[in-house]
Amino acid sequence: MEKVFADSAQARPMVSLDIGQIVLVSHFFTFDEIEFDILAYEINSQQTFDNVLGFLRLVGDNTGKPVLLTDENNQRQPIISYWPDQKMMRYHNKPT
Repeated sequence: MEKVFADSAQARPMVSLDIGQIVLVSHFFTFDEIEFDILAYEINSQQTFDNVLGFLRLVGDNTGKPVLLTDENNQRQPIISYWPDQKMMRYHNKPT
């Protein structure tokens, strides 16, 4: 991992994953955070929504860390969060 971040001044590494009908793109900006981009319009059915929730659960359960689904660059106001220690998925209302 150190090599990935050492070379990041030249190029930002990324990985694409296909989870059903949704493509997730992962960017490695920092050593201790994983970021995935999702195109919201690809979540167009209950199945694709369930795939996203399953992916959040998979990441949280395997890292042992909370997982936040947010609007771009908005970690303070998650849309959905998953807490692996409680096995709990939570929907967050947007502030009015």
